[in-house]
Amino acid sequence: MENSALIFIPDISGFTKFVTETEINHSQHIIKELIEVIVKSLTPELIVSEIEGDAVLTYQFGKPPSYSELTELAKKIFLNFHSQLRIIERDNVCSCGACKGSSKLTLKFITHFGKLKEVEVANFKKLIGADLILAHRLLKNHVPLNEYLLLTEHFFKAQTNTEKIDNTLLTSNIEEFENFGKVKTKYLDFSPFIDEVPSFPKTERVTKGESSESISVVINAPINLVHLELIDTKGKLNWMKNIKEINDTNEINRINAVHICKFDKMDLKLTTRANIETETDYFFQEEVEIKNGIGFINDFHLIKFGNDTKLEYKIIYDEKNHKSFFAKMIYNFKLSKIINTMLKSQKENLQNFKIYCERKKLNG
Repeated sequence: MENSALIFIPDISGFTKFVTETEINHSQHIIKELIEVIVKSLTPELIVSEIEGDAVLTYQFGKPPSYSELTELAKKIFLNFHSQLRIIERDNVCSCGACKGSSKLTLKFITHFGKLKEVEVANFKKLIGADLILAHRLLKNHVPLNEYLLLTEHFFKAQTNTEKIDNTLLTSNIEEFENFGKVKTKYLDFSPFIDEVPSFPKTERVTKGESSESISVVINAPINLVHLELIDTKGKLNWMKNIKEINDTNEINRINAVHICKFDKMDLKLTTRANIETETDYFFQEEVEIKNGIGFINDFHLIKFGNDTKLEYKIIYDEKNHKSFFAKMIYNFKLSKIINTMLKSQKENLQNFKIYCERKKLNG
């Protein structure tokens, strides 16, 4: 039996181009994050029927929400969506097309009120009905905007409250589809709401503290390739000396992402702390923690050097003050010994990394 229902579809625009023209693994993870933000922002009354790649099909049987309630819901989803995009942009360290291009994604909403029927297929409930087909058809429309809330005439006719709607904010629109004829709609421009999305400043690079000597290597590979390989935590298995295992549950390396490098005699906990990009340089930093409480910053500076890349490495650290002179002396002695050991290992690691990157370049 068919029942009256609201059909509400938040749709991420630019999705197809995003996944076909950028790195597929990172783009899929970013879309998953954004879909989760949309779903978590929904009201309890809305039932998620399907995740359709770039869209979330939701419905609600019975009396529809008021225009103001639906507008506020769409606005809430919109602000959460764009807040997440800005967080991704803030925490991004990856220079691949997916990570750098995610901020160009947009969000629109399709709203219709009509008849729906639930049918059970292999223990799953599936929606069917002409109005569902119409709602999907409306995803492809002639609205000259990227971000908006589109509502059909059927939605407005189903309103039973006495709410006064400000039609000066709505633009009338007519779509025409085979088997449906002309469909009257109105849409609300969401682009002004961008100004309400909070800003999320990037983490500053650590510059204060003592610095070790600097070591460097020139790599016959473009700076983008070298940077991508440097921030690939699992890729360290290919060039880091004596490493046995890497524990990393992150799909994408971002600011505050943690991974563990396991060696025979110790484990290193590394936290991504900063990534700054200019036209000719990349600055990348990891915070290193060792079990005995000693920590420091791995500081990498990538410099565009013609068609090559110069990679400079140094350690930034603090000599801690202790209440006890003896404790301070022991800590600083241990720190000095570890830094010297790290620098010695990193000299060999950078040579291995150079070979690895140049091989990657040759293999395309």
